[in-house]
Amino acid sequence: MPPIRNRAGRSRAVQWRFTPYFGSTIASISMGESSCPFTVHADLICKSSPYFRKKLQGNRKAIEGKCSICFDELDAGNQQLTFCTTCGGNFHDDCAKQWFKQSRGRLCPLCRGIWPRYQANPSIRLLSLRQTDFELYRDWLYSGQVTYNHAAEQDDFKPMVNAYLFSLYVGDIKFGTAVLQAMIDWYEDKGSYPDQDAVAIAYGTYEDGDAIARGYKVNAANNLPGLHLLQRFLVDTYVAVAHASWFEDEDWSCYPHEFLRDLVVALYYKHPAKNKWNANTWKAELEDEEKDMQGRN
Repeated sequence: MPPIRNRAGRSRAVQWRFTPYFGSTIASISMGESSCPFTVHADLICKSSPYFRKKLQGNRKAIEGKCSICFDELDAGNQQLTFCTTCGGNFHDDCAKQWFKQSRGRLCPLCRGIWPRYQANPSIRLLSLRQTDFELYRDWLYSGQVTYNHAAEQDDFKPMVNAYLFSLYVGDIKFGTAVLQAMIDWYEDKGSYPDQDAVAIAYGTYEDGDAIARGYKVNAANNLPGLHLLQRFLVDTYVAVAHASWFEDEDWSCYPHEFLRDLVVALYYKHPAKNKWNANTWKAELEDEEKDMQGRN
Protein backbone atom coordinates (compact mmCIF):
# COMPACT_ATOMS: atom_id res chain seq x y z
CA MET A 1 0.00 0.00 0.00
CA PRO A 2 1.65 3.24 -1.10
CA PRO A 3 1.84 6.28 1.15
CA ILE A 4 -0.77 8.90 0.40
CA ARG A 5 1.69 11.80 0.34
CA ASN A 6 5.17 12.74 1.31
CA ARG A 7 6.74 16.00 2.45
CA ALA A 8 10.31 16.92 3.13
CA GLY A 9 11.45 15.05 6.21
CA ARG A 10 11.88 16.95 9.41
CA SER A 11 11.74 16.34 13.12
CA ARG A 12 8.39 17.15 14.69
CA ALA A 13 7.61 17.61 18.36
CA VAL A 14 4.48 17.74 20.49
CA GLN A 15 4.77 20.21 23.35
CA TRP A 16 3.01 20.77 26.64
CA ARG A 17 3.42 23.46 29.29
CA PHE A 18 7.00 23.23 30.55
CA THR A 19 7.36 23.15 34.34
CA PRO A 20 10.71 24.35 35.74
CA TYR A 21 9.99 23.37 39.37
CA PHE A 22 11.34 19.87 39.79
CA GLY A 23 12.00 19.66 43.54
CA SER A 24 15.20 18.42 45.17
CA THR A 25 14.45 14.68 45.45
CA ILE A 26 15.99 12.49 42.76
CA ALA A 27 14.43 9.07 42.16
CA SER A 28 16.36 6.13 40.76
CA ILE A 29 14.19 3.83 38.62
CA SER A 30 15.39 0.54 37.15
CA MET A 31 13.55 -1.53 34.55
CA GLY A 32 13.64 -5.35 34.57
CA GLU A 33 17.12 -6.81 34.74
CA SER A 34 18.88 -3.63 33.64
CA SER A 35 21.77 -2.59 35.89
CA CYS A 36 21.69 1.01 34.62
CA PRO A 37 18.88 2.93 36.36
CA PHE A 38 17.17 6.07 35.13
CA THR A 39 17.23 9.14 37.34
CA VAL A 40 14.37 11.59 37.41
CA HIS A 41 13.08 14.28 39.76
CA ALA A 42 10.51 12.57 41.96
CA ASP A 43 8.18 15.56 42.19
CA LEU A 44 8.14 15.95 38.41
CA ILE A 45 7.17 12.37 37.60
CA CYS A 46 4.81 12.00 40.56
CA LYS A 47 2.94 15.15 39.60
CA SER A 48 2.39 13.73 36.13
CA SER A 49 1.63 10.08 36.94
CA PRO A 50 -0.48 8.62 39.77
CA TYR A 51 1.24 5.27 39.17
CA PHE A 52 4.67 6.70 39.99
CA ARG A 53 3.26 8.84 42.81
CA LYS A 54 2.06 5.63 44.49
CA LYS A 55 5.40 3.89 43.87
CA LEU A 56 7.68 6.76 44.95
CA GLN A 57 5.72 8.92 47.36
CA GLY A 58 3.45 6.44 49.07
CA ASN A 59 0.41 8.12 50.55
CA ARG A 60 1.00 11.60 49.12
CA LYS A 61 -2.32 13.22 48.33
CA ALA A 62 -3.18 14.71 44.95
CA ILE A 63 -1.75 18.21 44.51
CA GLU A 64 -4.90 20.29 44.59
CA GLY A 65 -6.69 22.80 46.77
CA LYS A 66 -4.92 25.17 49.17
CA CYS A 67 -1.84 25.11 51.34
CA SER A 68 -2.93 24.49 54.94
CA ILE A 69 -0.40 27.04 56.23
CA CYS A 70 -0.94 30.14 54.07
CA PHE A 71 -4.29 29.11 52.47
CA ASP A 72 -3.11 30.07 49.00
CA GLU A 73 -3.62 27.72 46.08
CA LEU A 74 -1.17 24.89 45.49
CA ASP A 75 0.34 25.30 42.04
CA ALA A 76 3.03 22.77 41.18
CA GLY A 77 3.73 24.60 37.95
CA ASN A 78 4.83 27.84 39.60
CA GLN A 79 5.81 26.93 43.17
CA GLN A 80 8.07 24.50 44.98
CA LEU A 81 5.92 22.14 47.00
CA THR A 82 6.61 19.59 49.72
CA PHE A 83 4.53 17.00 51.54
CA CYS A 84 4.26 15.14 54.83
CA THR A 85 5.34 11.51 54.58
CA THR A 86 2.96 10.62 57.41
CA CYS A 87 -0.40 12.06 56.32
CA GLY A 88 0.42 12.91 52.69
CA GLY A 89 -0.63 16.56 52.99
CA ASN A 90 0.90 19.07 50.55
CA PHE A 91 2.36 22.48 51.42
CA HIS A 92 4.35 25.23 49.84
CA ASP A 93 8.00 24.49 50.51
CA ASP A 94 8.65 28.04 51.78
CA CYS A 95 5.61 27.83 54.04
CA ALA A 96 6.81 24.57 55.57
CA LYS A 97 10.29 25.99 56.24
CA GLN A 98 8.79 29.07 57.89
CA TRP A 99 6.47 26.88 59.95
CA PHE A 100 9.34 24.80 61.30
CA LYS A 101 11.33 27.94 62.07
CA GLN A 102 8.51 29.60 64.01
CA SER A 103 7.33 26.45 65.81
CA ARG A 104 10.90 25.47 66.70
CA GLY A 105 10.21 21.90 65.80
CA ARG A 106 9.59 19.62 62.86
CA LEU A 107 5.99 18.54 63.27
CA CYS A 108 3.47 18.43 60.43
CA PRO A 109 0.95 21.32 60.63
CA LEU A 110 -1.88 18.86 59.91
CA CYS A 111 -1.20 15.54 61.64
CA ARG A 112 1.59 16.61 64.05
CA GLY A 113 3.66 13.69 62.83
CA ILE A 114 7.44 14.01 62.95
CA TRP A 115 8.79 15.60 59.77
CA PRO A 116 12.23 14.14 58.95
CA ARG A 117 14.98 16.65 58.39
CA TYR A 118 16.39 14.64 55.50
CA GLN A 119 14.60 12.25 53.18
CA ALA A 120 16.58 9.63 51.27
CA ASN A 121 16.26 9.61 47.51
CA PRO A 122 13.87 6.78 46.58
CA SER A 123 15.03 3.85 44.47
CA ILE A 124 12.70 1.30 42.85
CA ARG A 125 12.89 -1.54 40.33
CA LEU A 126 9.90 -2.09 38.04
CA LEU A 127 9.42 -5.35 36.16
CA SER A 128 6.14 -4.32 34.53
CA LEU A 129 7.44 -1.45 32.35
CA ARG A 130 9.54 -1.49 29.20
CA GLN A 131 12.77 0.51 29.29
CA THR A 132 12.35 2.08 25.84
CA ASP A 133 8.87 3.34 26.75
CA PHE A 134 10.10 4.89 29.98
CA GLU A 135 13.01 6.56 28.20
CA LEU A 136 10.62 8.29 25.79
CA TYR A 137 8.42 9.25 28.75
CA ARG A 138 11.29 10.70 30.79
CA ASP A 139 12.47 12.77 27.83
CA TRP A 140 8.95 14.13 27.42
CA LEU A 141 8.75 15.05 31.11
CA TYR A 142 11.82 17.27 30.85
CA SER A 143 11.52 18.62 27.31
CA GLY A 144 7.76 18.66 26.82
CA GLN A 145 8.31 16.99 23.44
CA VAL A 146 7.62 13.65 21.80
CA THR A 147 9.96 13.48 18.85
CA TYR A 148 10.41 11.07 15.99
CA ASN A 149 12.90 10.80 13.18
CA HIS A 150 11.64 11.36 9.65
CA ALA A 151 14.93 10.14 8.23
CA ALA A 152 14.18 6.55 9.23
CA GLU A 153 14.25 4.22 6.26
CA GLN A 154 11.19 2.27 7.41
CA ASP A 155 8.08 3.64 9.02
CA ASP A 156 7.36 1.95 12.32
CA PHE A 157 4.45 2.99 14.51
CA LYS A 158 4.96 0.14 17.00
CA PRO A 159 7.13 2.17 19.44
CA MET A 160 4.51 4.94 19.49
CA VAL A 161 1.65 2.48 20.01
CA ASN A 162 3.59 0.88 22.87
CA ALA A 163 4.28 4.33 24.34
CA TYR A 164 0.57 5.13 24.28
CA LEU A 165 -0.25 1.85 26.06
CA PHE A 166 2.48 2.79 28.56
CA SER A 167 0.68 6.11 29.17
CA LEU A 168 -2.49 4.18 30.05
CA TYR A 169 -0.51 1.96 32.41
CA VAL A 170 1.02 4.85 34.36
CA GLY A 171 -2.13 6.98 34.15
CA ASP A 172 -0.59 9.98 32.40
CA ILE A 173 -3.27 11.37 30.11
CA LYS A 174 -1.14 14.29 28.90
CA PHE A 175 1.64 11.99 27.76
CA GLY A 176 -0.85 9.77 25.95
CA THR A 177 -2.29 12.80 24.17
CA ALA A 178 1.20 13.91 23.16
CA VAL A 179 2.01 10.45 21.75
CA LEU A 180 -1.21 10.39 19.71
CA GLN A 181 -0.47 13.88 18.42
CA ALA A 182 2.99 12.73 17.38
CA MET A 183 1.48 9.83 15.43
CA ILE A 184 -0.96 12.19 13.72
CA ASP A 185 1.91 14.51 12.75
CA TRP A 186 3.90 11.56 11.42
CA TYR A 187 0.91 10.46 9.35
CA GLU A 188 0.40 13.97 7.97
CA ASP A 189 4.02 14.85 7.30
CA LYS A 190 5.33 11.58 5.95
CA GLY A 191 2.21 10.08 4.47
CA SER A 192 2.70 6.81 6.35
CA TYR A 193 0.27 4.91 8.53
CA PRO A 194 0.46 2.04 11.06
CA ASP A 195 1.18 -1.44 9.70
CA GLN A 196 -0.53 -4.67 10.75
CA ASP A 197 1.84 -5.22 13.70
CA ALA A 198 1.02 -1.80 15.19
CA VAL A 199 -2.68 -2.53 14.73
CA ALA A 200 -2.27 -5.94 16.39
CA ILE A 201 -0.55 -4.36 19.40
CA ALA A 202 -3.37 -1.82 19.81
CA TYR A 203 -6.02 -4.55 19.55
CA GLY A 204 -4.18 -6.95 21.87
CA THR A 205 -3.55 -9.73 19.34
CA TYR A 206 0.19 -9.20 18.81
CA GLU A 207 1.99 -12.26 20.14
CA ASP A 208 5.69 -11.81 20.83
CA GLY A 209 6.07 -13.65 24.13
CA ASP A 210 6.77 -10.40 25.99
CA ALA A 211 5.42 -10.44 29.55
CA ILE A 212 5.46 -6.64 29.66
CA ALA A 213 3.40 -6.45 26.47
CA ARG A 214 0.87 -8.83 28.02
CA GLY A 215 0.69 -6.57 31.08
CA TYR A 216 0.08 -3.55 28.86
CA LYS A 217 -2.62 -5.54 27.03
CA VAL A 218 -4.53 -6.43 30.19
CA ASN A 219 -4.31 -2.91 31.58
CA ALA A 220 -5.38 -1.34 28.28
CA ALA A 221 -8.42 -3.61 28.13
CA ASN A 222 -9.48 -2.17 31.50
CA ASN A 223 -8.98 1.40 30.25
CA LEU A 224 -11.53 1.36 27.45
CA PRO A 225 -11.87 5.13 26.83
CA GLY A 226 -8.13 5.53 26.29
CA LEU A 227 -7.80 2.30 24.32
CA HIS A 228 -10.73 3.20 22.06
CA LEU A 229 -9.09 6.55 21.29
CA LEU A 230 -5.99 4.77 20.00
CA GLN A 231 -8.01 2.25 18.03
CA ARG A 232 -10.13 5.00 16.49
CA PHE A 233 -7.00 6.77 15.28
CA LEU A 234 -5.79 3.58 13.60
CA VAL A 235 -9.14 2.97 11.93
CA ASP A 236 -9.41 6.57 10.71
CA THR A 237 -5.97 6.46 9.09
CA TYR A 238 -6.94 3.32 7.18
CA VAL A 239 -10.25 4.85 6.10
CA ALA A 240 -8.40 7.91 4.81
CA VAL A 241 -6.18 5.87 2.45
CA ALA A 242 -8.64 3.15 1.45
CA HIS A 243 -9.26 2.40 -2.24
CA ALA A 244 -10.84 -0.51 -4.11
CA SER A 245 -7.66 -2.16 -5.43
CA TRP A 246 -6.20 -2.05 -1.91
CA PHE A 247 -9.01 -4.27 -0.64
CA GLU A 248 -8.66 -6.62 -3.58
CA ASP A 249 -4.92 -7.13 -3.26
CA GLU A 250 -4.25 -6.91 0.47
CA ASP A 251 -4.07 -10.02 2.66
CA TRP A 252 -6.45 -9.12 5.46
CA SER A 253 -6.26 -12.45 7.28
CA CYS A 254 -3.36 -11.18 9.40
CA TYR A 255 -5.35 -8.24 10.82
CA PRO A 256 -7.33 -8.53 14.08
CA HIS A 257 -11.00 -9.37 13.49
CA GLU A 258 -12.14 -6.55 15.77
CA PHE A 259 -10.11 -4.06 13.75
CA LEU A 260 -11.67 -5.29 10.49
CA ARG A 261 -15.12 -4.95 12.04
CA ASP A 262 -14.37 -1.38 13.17
CA LEU A 263 -12.95 -0.58 9.74
CA VAL A 264 -16.02 -1.85 7.90
CA VAL A 265 -18.34 0.14 10.19
CA ALA A 266 -16.26 3.31 9.71
CA LEU A 267 -16.20 2.89 5.93
CA TYR A 268 -19.95 2.40 5.88
CA TYR A 269 -20.69 5.56 7.84
CA LYS A 270 -18.27 7.65 5.78
CA HIS A 271 -19.26 6.33 2.36
CA PRO A 272 -21.05 9.13 0.43
CA ALA A 273 -23.40 6.73 -1.38
CA LYS A 274 -24.44 4.57 1.58
CA ASN A 275 -28.05 5.85 1.49
CA LYS A 276 -28.44 5.74 -2.30
CA TRP A 277 -29.02 2.01 -2.67
CA ASN A 278 -32.17 1.47 -4.75
CA ALA A 279 -34.09 -1.82 -4.68
CA ASN A 280 -36.00 -1.01 -7.87
CA THR A 281 -32.75 -0.58 -9.75
CA TRP A 282 -31.61 -3.96 -8.53
CA LYS A 283 -34.87 -5.58 -9.63
CA ALA A 284 -34.51 -4.10 -13.10
CA GLU A 285 -30.92 -5.33 -13.33
CA LEU A 286 -32.00 -8.81 -12.22
CA GLU A 287 -34.65 -8.91 -14.92
CA ASP A 288 -32.10 -7.88 -17.55
CA GLU A 289 -29.66 -10.48 -16.27
CA GLU A 290 -32.37 -13.16 -16.41
CA LYS A 291 -33.20 -12.27 -20.02
CA ASP A 292 -29.51 -12.43 -20.98
CA MET A 293 -29.16 -15.86 -19.37
CA GLN A 294 -32.27 -17.14 -21.17
CA GLY A 295 -30.92 -15.80 -24.43
CA ARG A 296 -27.63 -17.65 -23.95
CA ASN A 297 -29.47 -20.86 -23.26
